[in-house]
Parts: sequence; structure tokens; C-alpha cells
Amino acid sequence: MSTEALGETLLLTPPDTEVMNAARQHILTQVTALKLDFLPVMKEKMLPLQAALNRADKVYRDVLAAVTVELNKVNLQQIDLKQQQIEADQRLSDAQKQQAISLLDKHRIRELSSLTTAINSGAQAIAASSDNMLQIDLKLKDRRLLETLQQQIDTMTQRKATLDSTMSTIAEDRRLLDATIKTFEQHNLADIFKDLLPTPDELA
Repeated sequence: MSTEALGETLLLTPPDTEVMNAARQHILTQVTALKLDFLPVMKEKMLPLQAALNRADKVYRDVLAAVTVELNKVNLQQIDLKQQQIEADQRLSDAQKQQAISLLDKHRIRELSSLTTAINSGAQAIAASSDNMLQIDLKLKDRRLLETLQQQIDTMTQRKATLDSTMSTIAEDRRLLDATIKTFEQHNLADIFKDLLPTPDELA
């Protein structure tokens, strides 16, 4: 980690809250739009996963904020500048310089130690959240999966049978209608019974 990276010119900030909220809302919208009606079991699995994701997201944001605070507190550039000034100061003896530099080294170690502690603590918290998510069993049990799929297949089969029956009835009605029209045309029944049929005015 260079002193330039931790200098006063670099100010780290957590990602914009509105941007992160918008991203989470977009993901939630996409997940909600998924059509999982064909597999109700999966919906049950999604509930604990969603809760775990929300908890992991909060842990990540808290850790990121804590690490960012520590990063902004670390200023190794200023410590290095003081060390250069001490080394160049001709009024100080070698022993005094060594003592002052030793104090600066301790200060530098404390700065890095706080940052290291924050990073390690954050890493452990994130790892724990990841472990909690890994404990969620997203695998569908074979028996329940087969039962669910079989129910859906039976429903679709029944719908197809009903549709086939309806289409068959429509086809038979159409055949009878075509045969009737053909008979009328062959025997000129329309002309024979035209006097018995209602006129357009009567039908109006």
C-alpha cells in the first residue's frame, strides 16, 4: 500500500446510497417478474434466500462503511513527511533523530493496525454471511419435485384432452354444416322454400 494511495488527496466514500437502493430495487423487480408458478416448491426456497441476501447486504454495507472510515483516517504521507523533516534537521543529534523516527514508526504501525483490524473484522463478518447463505438448501427433494411436476403434467394433459374434445366437436359441427349447405345447393332447396323463408325486411 503506497503512501500516495493513502494521502490527503484521496478521499474514499461508500457507494451512493440511492444508487445501491436503485440497483437492489431493480434486482428485486426482475426476481418478482419471474414466472415460478410451474414450480411452487422453488418459491418456498426463495424466501429464506431473500432474507439471507438482505442480511448479507446490510453486513457488506456496514463493513464497507467501517473500512472506508479507517482508510480516510490513515495518513501515511504526513508521517513520511515528518520523518523526512526530522532526518534533514541538522539541529537534532543522531540519537534524537532515531528516537523521533521510532515514535513515528509506532504511530505508523498504529494507523495500519486499525485499518488491518477493520479489514479483518469485516472479512470475517462477510465470510460468516456467506456461510449462512451456503447453509440454505436450494436443492429440491426428489420425491416432492416429482410430485409437483407430475401434478403440473396431469393438469396440462387434462387441459389438452378438453381442448381436443372441443376441437373435435367443432370439426363435426363444421362437417355437418358443410354437408347441409351442399345438400341445399344440389337440390335447390333455397329456391323451393324461398316463399316459406322470411324476407330480409321481415328479419330486420
